[in-house]
Amino acid sequence: MARRHGSRAVIALLLACAAGRPVHGQVGSGDAYARLLDAAVDLDHLWSPIAPAERLLTWAGLEPGPALDPPRDAERVMVRAAGAGLLARLWLAEPRGVLRFYVGGSAEPIWEIDAEDLLVSTPDLPGWPFVVHTGGGGLAVRLPVPFRDGIVVTTDAAGSFEYQAQVCVLDVQDAVSEFDPAALAGHVSRVAARLPERAGRDACTASVPIRELPLGGSGVLAGAWTGPGVLRETRIRFLGSEEEFEAARRGCALRFVIDGADRGSIPLGALRSAASPSAHVLSRSAEGADVLRVPVPCRASLRVELCWDQGVRADSGVRVEVVTEFEARELPAGALDFHAVVARTSGDPRSAPHVAVDASGGAGRFGGVLLIVDNPSRAYWGGGGERFFVDGSDTPTWCGTGFDAYIGAALASGRAEVGPFEGQPIVPGRGYRGRTHGFRFHVLDAVPFASRLRLEFERRPFGGTAFGLETVAFVYAEPSASVAGGDDSVGAALADPVPARGPESLAGLPAQIEGEDLRVVEVGGGEHQVQRLNEFSGARWSGDAHLWWLDGEPGDRIKVAVPVPAPGRYRLLACWTTARDYGIARVLVGGVPVGGAFDLYSEQVRNTGLVEHGVTPSLEAGEVELEIELTGRNEKAVPRHMVGLDYLRLVPAAGG
Repeated sequence: MARRHGSRAVIALLLACAAGRPVHGQVGSGDAYARLLDAAVDLDHLWSPIAPAERLLTWAGLEPGPALDPPRDAERVMVRAAGAGLLARLWLAEPRGVLRFYVGGSAEPIWEIDAEDLLVSTPDLPGWPFVVHTGGGGLAVRLPVPFRDGIVVTTDAAGSFEYQAQVCVLDVQDAVSEFDPAALAGHVSRVAARLPERAGRDACTASVPIRELPLGGSGVLAGAWTGPGVLRETRIRFLGSEEEFEAARRGCALRFVIDGADRGSIPLGALRSAASPSAHVLSRSAEGADVLRVPVPCRASLRVELCWDQGVRADSGVRVEVVTEFEARELPAGALDFHAVVARTSGDPRSAPHVAVDASGGAGRFGGVLLIVDNPSRAYWGGGGERFFVDGSDTPTWCGTGFDAYIGAALASGRAEVGPFEGQPIVPGRGYRGRTHGFRFHVLDAVPFASRLRLEFERRPFGGTAFGLETVAFVYAEPSASVAGGDDSVGAALADPVPARGPESLAGLPAQIEGEDLRVVEVGGGEHQVQRLNEFSGARWSGDAHLWWLDGEPGDRIKVAVPVPAPGRYRLLACWTTARDYGIARVLVGGVPVGGAFDLYSEQVRNTGLVEHGVTPSLEAGEVELEIELTGRNEKAVPRHMVGLDYLRLVPAAGG
């Protein structure tokens, strides 16, 4: 569970609206909530002064938590937070089931909606930029749901349910009490138009042959201003032969010199997007320019330069055109400084995590990241998740389930798709082999810190193939802060943690035991084999394979020999395959059931991620028989009762 978030502006808004009364359903005039919607897409929030109360709670998992107490319609809890604040973002890998939002301890939800209905355009529901597809069937909801005295979000969806949720919690007694989905439609278009507003801007244009860009030192001027203000928009376009574009992008960079200090550079190769509406934070214009709308504030001066950030220049006739737009304005006291942090990692994926940013010595806020992946394998590269370590904590306060959840590409989507704040605009198109681009920007779900922030990305490809990862992190921090990124020589040894289930994380786990490598001792019905899985577009299987058991009947068991490293009791964790012809099963270790039955039915062939089943009986070192017993099937399932075991782990249980 990750912590920290809010904003002085948002806190002021919450206090200003303290007179609002809590009711269940539609409430208030909508004016306070309209201002909250404005804040949800206001990028100036990123550099606004830090408020002492800011914190962010984050849930990321493959299964919602326990049912409501008392149980109601099989609802399972996804989010449970106390205090006052707002739900900032909710991402679902699959929009299914009914979502219910409870506030103030009420037994009745203030909002109840079928997740699929969020994607239906109606006069009563908001759409883009608050509710958008994010690739692979995923759904991102940035519709802030305010609360004054706690919030609970539930789903009645059955089976595995991959999601992420971020909640701003504020240390104030009063909060916006209004939530009126029916009053939103008229406000959405005005809010969406705020991102591309250009009134009062000064523009600069530079068009430079790539071969003339200098190495190091001062670059070619692409824009310069004096006085306080904010760089609002940067547009990059390459002019020349299409074959030369990629080489030109790889080494060319945009450098920012702010108030006389070098605040980092952005490789132009990272600024890649797909054709999209003009209000995206990262988008492609009709003229073929990649457009970045991350705000860059300055107090006295701002200089934007084009240069080479790597040692090899492309001897090409390609020209790069840069258009920058600056808004002169006074900055408030305590405004944060902008930093662009580049980090590159390659080689053994398990040697170290990728350290995207390490900031210390002052307060600040994490604003987002661009990422580039060079993958030589067909196996999915993004099995590891993001980990935010805040203010010197030894454990991550935000522990994600994988790259696909963080950038919104549901179930390792192989289809390019972007939203206003997250997306995967470029995918290789040949399994997962090739070059991939993704991004994620934060606004209300930014990660604030009082003294230090470290962001690591786990490098856990399925199949173990090394891949190259390059990130550009956007950090806003006090002038006293030191902000840097990692490289191949930076980072502690990877502890191989497991994605969080709900607000808890499971860390420090031993190596996994591949299902396809297990010795089958006995099968009571049907047949078994090792099935290769790299042909599936949503493949996320370790080693691109699993142990596949098919055509058994309820009551049948398959026994496999599992190595036990030392005597003792163990927590059993396993990763399974699900599909429309898979059954319901349970696991026994040494003849003793470990956990209850679990349903492996899903409409698409997919991977559950790591699931914790329970604690084994005391085991001796050597081998133990693990049995998988078929107990039935989902009423929607094709009756072949299949089971697929991707891998498992035995983790020493507490107390031996």
